Amino acid sequence: MRVSTQVRFAAAVACAACAVLASCSAELREGWFSCARDDQCPSGWFCRDAHCYSTPGTMDGGRTDGGTDGGRTDGGTDGGTDGGTVVGPCDPAETPSDGIFVSDTDGDDGNDGTRLLPYETIAAAIGLAAARSGSTIYLEEGTYNEAVTIPDTADGIFLEGGWTATGDTWTRDCAAGVTGRTIIAAPATASVAVTADGVRRASGLRLLTVLTKARGASPADASGESLTGVLVRGDGSVFSLTDVAVVAGRGGDGGPASAGASGTAGASAGTCGACSLGMDGVPATGSGSPAATSGVFGASGYAPVGGTAGSAGTAGANGTAGGQGAPRDCGSCGGACCDTDLTSTRGASGSCGCGGGGGGAGGAGRGGGASVALLVVGAGATVSVEGGRLVAGDGGNGSDGGLRGALGMGSPGAMGAESFCRQQCNNGGSCSCWAGGDVSLPGGSAGGRGGDGGAGSPGGGGSGGPSYAIVRVDGALVVQTSSPEIVFGSGGAGAGGAPGGAAGAMHMVP
Repeated sequence: MRVSTQVRFAAAVACAACAVLASCSAELREGWFSCARDDQCPSGWFCRDAHCYSTPGTMDGGRTDGGTDGGRTDGGTDGGTDGGTVVGPCDPAETPSDGIFVSDTDGDDGNDGTRLLPYETIAAAIGLAAARSGSTIYLEEGTYNEAVTIPDTADGIFLEGGWTATGDTWTRDCAAGVTGRTIIAAPATASVAVTADGVRRASGLRLLTVLTKARGASPADASGESLTGVLVRGDGSVFSLTDVAVVAGRGGDGGPASAGASGTAGASAGTCGACSLGMDGVPATGSGSPAATSGVFGASGYAPVGGTAGSAGTAGANGTAGGQGAPRDCGSCGGACCDTDLTSTRGASGSCGCGGGGGGAGGAGRGGGASVALLVVGAGATVSVEGGRLVAGDGGNGSDGGLRGALGMGSPGAMGAESFCRQQCNNGGSCSCWAGGDVSLPGGSAGGRGGDGGAGSPGGGGSGGPSYAIVRVDGALVVQTSSPEIVFGSGGAGAGGAPGGAAGAMHMVP
């Protein structure tokens, strides 16, 4: 087994996954990356025969690592691909047996799936295969932009690439780089390119390339998206990869955590209820905890681990009550005109200020997603790998916890409203008098200012995601009968003291 640890996959896997157009930071080998167009290669490189080359002089389909025949360097003469060794000889005169046929250029899902009238999508062919209880699905060379799910059938389902079609004549392509000419490219909405779900009758993929998107998503306040090239799950599953290149893109970074909400300012004085002592709220101490462990693999893929959220500060108390206004004698009206005594009044009491709200907690940092070429889950599940290549990108980085929420300011108290003494005496409407004219009485003193709310604390960081070429879970087995090329990237960085992601050729989860 060859393990290429020198490759830096932050850009290199993205090139292989047909998304990075700038120059790659990896050590790139001529003809090593699959492509369908020039813009799917590193900047300045060219796509020829479904592979990337730097100059026209190297576009011979051959490898640059010692091979001179575009194929195996172990004595084989089979026109091998960039996906490692190719198993068995290739016969250009070979024609397909009975099966279902798919062409991304001339097919139509309204057809019947025959050689002359092929389907356009793999999904349509699998639907017919399931109804027939199994079949071989022959794929004309091209790019199939779909996420594929292979169900269990009585006789199993195989997807086989590397075929060319002229009318109803289908022939085997034996040129170098054939694996990279039939590509299953998962759409941007899919995190897994090919899923074999509970397949207990022998099924598999042959002579093709499987690509995830270049990078997993990083939605706010959510874990980074994990990317898996081929997922085989279910106890007792049986699946095979024969001359298949599987390239998983970079795991998504943990999504940005939300900052804690700022505490609300104290309401207008006199509207917040009972007065108190006007004490400030208590700020939250410390911060949320960073993730203590890395994520785990299961039947649904990889589950990243994030940190915990921070804590919220407490609200400030309402201020003290204001004093009452002073009493005032309004005097009296006398004499022949009127004889009514005027009453004494008092200004209103001052109202207390309202306490400010506590600052909100910073959101939890989120874990980075994983990048896995082949994930096998289930007791007794067995995947046979013959030749080809398994490529995992970098794991996603964990995200920092959200910032603390700011405190809310308390409002000041208000003076009590003034009262006016303006009393009119009437005597049958014939005369009137005012005692001292308009007399203004001062209101009570202002209540105390409400206390400020306490600030919140920040959240803890998330863990980094891993990078593995092969992951086995629950006793699953991966049998490499002809060693594929194994490539993996770097584990993602943890944030705020959280652990980073691991990386390796194979990872086993009991």
